[in-house]
Amino acid sequence: MKKGRYSKQEEHYIKSNYWRLSPATIAERLGRSKHSVYEKAEALGLCHGVPKGYVAIRSIVASQPATRSIAEIAKREGVLRQAKTGHRLLCVPEKWLDDYLRDRMGRAENDEIAKREGWYTVKDIAAALGMSWRRVGVSIGNGRGRVGKAMKGVRRIRGSYGRYYYEPQATRLALAKLGAHITRRAA
Repeated sequence: MKKGRYSKQEEHYIKSNYWRLSPATIAERLGRSKHSVYEKAEALGLCHGVPKGYVAIRSIVASQPATRSIAEIAKREGVLRQAKTGHRLLCVPEKWLDDYLRDRMGRAENDEIAKREGWYTVKDIAAALGMSWRRVGVSIGNGRGRVGKAMKGVRRIRGSYGRYYYEPQATRLALAKLGAHITRRAA
């Protein structure tokens, strides 16, 4: 059994045949261990046994640093699967991943819009009211209490990391009903 670094020819052989041959067959032909072939294929970004229409989460790593959170969200939504190999390779449906990434990109755009147009965050509103931002966030979220009722109907957009932004003019009017004054955010 060979040990040490893989040659360029061996790497090329793995890249060319990993989709049609089993790792055990490739290992036998190269004179390497099956585990070694798995590890090398993983390092080359190849996945074996991923169901059709699914994407291995490890292949997303280069483009998305938050791979762990993608796996957690996929698990919560019930779309996370394990590939049919000895490896514990986690997969998500391609369509789900596309939708997730599109939604995430939209949230980043909303961050930019909110910053440019001076939309308010829960922390801004809490500072104007002299309350804790958590208490204000819960009140707005469930629509109860004087803050929740005053903010009902105020347009909001969702930004990154679960942050919500509230429309400036409507927020100022809602807070005026509560006797609070909020300063205009710098754009």
